[in-house]
Amino acid sequence: MKKKVLLLGETWTVTKIHTKGFDVVELGGFDDYSVYFKEPMKAFEDIEVTHIPNHQVLSM
Repeated sequence: MKKKVLLLGETWTVTKIHTKGFDVVELGGFDDYSVYFKEPMKAFEDIEVTHIPNHQVLSM
């Protein structure tokens, strides 16, 4: 029987503003650091990981 693990979060949105002289560039992105937990857990056949990202947890 598999053990079930619920991982909440470990994701976030990123906003960066780069300024050089009069040039301003806004950059955005999404980082998912849950992979650093989920990938090693794949080595264990008796563990099942379910991940819910931050933005979905907040809307539940």
